[in-house]
Amino acid sequence: MENKYCKVCFNPIEPSSPLTVFLSPVICDSCLAKRKFHFNKEKIGELNMFSIYYHDDVLMQWLYQYKTICDYELRSVFLTPFELLFKFLTLNKVVIPLPSTDESIQKRGFNHLIGILESADIRYLDILGKTPGPVQKDLTLEDRKKVKDRIIIKKRIDLSKKDIILFDDVLTTGSTMVGCFEKLQELKPRSIRGFALMRQHYS
Repeated sequence: MENKYCKVCFNPIEPSSPLTVFLSPVICDSCLAKRKFHFNKEKIGELNMFSIYYHDDVLMQWLYQYKTICDYELRSVFLTPFELLFKFLTLNKVVIPLPSTDESIQKRGFNHLIGILESADIRYLDILGKTPGPVQKDLTLEDRKKVKDRIIIKKRIDLSKKDIILFDDVLTTGSTMVGCFEKLQELKPRSIRGFALMRQHYS
């Protein structure tokens, strides 16, 4: 069998179980063990949210390398080993990634959320956009609450009788997630829930 190497540490991936052959892991057991899994459910306003990690310095470093250093090969490490679970959770639902500005996508060279979804073979609709403005990580709590005013619907389609899953990498204040939730109400979906990889509390 061809050797596979961890996309984080580049060490060979040793088959830890017969399932390894079918799951095609992209990171080794050592790197997998460094992450802090924490399935979390909460409600922000009227939006039901869930996430699979709590604030984790290791995961934040991977996200930094992926999003800021533009290491596109890391796109597949974030949902692993939950690809099958996420496919089950999104079965018969419409996954919509949260928007980035055209400027940030052009600067990075790719849409980071779409990269993660495509790496797990998750179907999605890219219909939300964001108008230019300050980088969100530099905003105050009050300014973050105004982010929803920058969200637009790029393509208006019939989402009636559809269940929506909004997808993001990090949930902090939830302002963008809630803003997208409110904007999509214009398309009258049956339900909307939010999913974020990691829950990070704002400080």
